[in-house]
Amino acid sequence: MTAKAGGDPRQWHTSMRPLLAAVAADYPDLMKRYDTYRDEDPGVLRALAFEYGLSCVLDGLAARLPATPAGPAPAPTSPAPAGPAPSSTQPSQATGSL
Repeated sequence: MTAKAGGDPRQWHTSMRPLLAAVAADYPDLMKRYDTYRDEDPGVLRALAFEYGLSCVLDGLAARLPATPAGPAPAPTSPAPAGPAPSSTQPSQATGSL
């Protein structure tokens, strides 16, 4: 966001500190955590946060999938031919009498 606006991300974080301190006045641990990342590269922090968030989403989706046995997926079967399948169990039409 700051790159699109043409600003320096570190300068933006520094300028936002007083506002964040006022908003998070009741949460001193939050400000301590914010301050621990002050000297880190914002681009790296965004990439790490994105990777973590994506990992959480994918783990959540994987947990919702039905369990499957380990091993390779079964080979796909060919589709059934169109129309009724010929069967040898159909009664034959008798031409003679019983």
